[in-house]
Amino acid sequence: MSNPLAGLAVDRSATPPARRPHAARVLALGLGLGVILAIWLLRERLVPALPVTVAPVVALADPVAHAEPGSVLARASGWFHPDPLPVALSAQRSGSIATVHVRPGQVVAAGDVIAELDGRDAALAVRRAEAAIAGAEADRDRAAAEVAAAEARLAQARDRHERLRRADAAASADLLAQAAHEVAVRAAEKAVAATARGQAEAALQAAQVGRASAALEVERGRIVAPTAGVILRLAAVPGRHLSLDSAETALIAELFDPARVQVRADVPLADAGAVRPGQRVEIECELLPGRTLVGSVVGIAGLADATRNTLAVHIALSDPPVSLRPDMLARVRILGDAAPARKGSTNTGLAAPVATLRERSGDRAVAWAVDAEGRLRQRAIVLAGPDRGAWAPVAEGLVLGEPLVLGTVDGLHEGRRVQASFAKGP
Repeated sequence: MSNPLAGLAVDRSATPPARRPHAARVLALGLGLGVILAIWLLRERLVPALPVTVAPVVALADPVAHAEPGSVLARASGWFHPDPLPVALSAQRSGSIATVHVRPGQVVAAGDVIAELDGRDAALAVRRAEAAIAGAEADRDRAAAEVAAAEARLAQARDRHERLRRADAAASADLLAQAAHEVAVRAAEKAVAATARGQAEAALQAAQVGRASAALEVERGRIVAPTAGVILRLAAVPGRHLSLDSAETALIAELFDPARVQVRADVPLADAGAVRPGQRVEIECELLPGRTLVGSVVGIAGLADATRNTLAVHIALSDPPVSLRPDMLARVRILGDAAPARKGSTNTGLAAPVATLRERSGDRAVAWAVDAEGRLRQRAIVLAGPDRGAWAPVAEGLVLGEPLVLGTVDGLHEGRRVQASFAKGP
């Protein structure tokens, strides 16, 4: 007979069905994967851009190919300035200005007095030092007299002891002992007097040094021109207090030698590649209408001015007129070399700043360029010849105007984002 409840029995041997993952765990896992993916996609933007200074690749005309003897390679405007720098006259001690003996633009000779400081305190210091010397000399003389007296007493004591010693049996042992003791006492007195004399002489030397120092303060109160020249700027005003806290608070005047004047000209980058030291230059200025001054290129700036697209060139004058003054405007013409031009050559190359080249070996070098998206790109460069001042001619690897990273910068690698700023010309 069958059991009617048999169909209600639970079969515990069967495997239970698998549970489905909890919805919260699935959501958390999805969010985690999304965050990781977002970080991966935005990994570069989370790293700050590397700040770098750049300079552009410029056109470099071949002066040998284009320049005929005496032809104009470049025209530029510029201004006169002291060669190499103005001479600054500064106070050597603090104090108030009592008198100013010059005015701006005045011609002075070497040794001329420019200004004088209030010297009353310094004069009193000299008088105190002289009084200290007088007292020290008196102490020295007194100590010397004490030494002489001590030497005389010591001589007497030695003479008495010697006479007693020669008397032999006639002199008792007590008398000899007393005479020897007196010799020792007088010798000690002489040593003390000699020490006092040495101290007095040292004090006298210190007082003499004090007087020399006070006299130097008086001398420093008279500011004189170290060389002949023209007063370029006068900062001294009677009553103004000068201090040695900074160069500006100690400045009295600036002067320059009119026989040593240079011109700084801003040459366009398109023409700068043809400029080299030693080239002849013709200069004109409105102060001397109808007159052409002659000079030569003596230096080329290491950095270009990216804002004006120019390169500074320094020009020395052969025989500058004494009427020239700094900051007067000038117009310059840089002339070609006397070397003959190569026939049929019209090529114009490129030049990179020497400061941008890395791993330089022979005619090969490497530079880091910044692309339009602000990322670093390594450039393999083939050089076209020797450097021309601060510029290196380039045959292959660069394009005109491409910004190159200047100097030594850590962390450069392909594709890194950078924040580039163009270097300013000097």
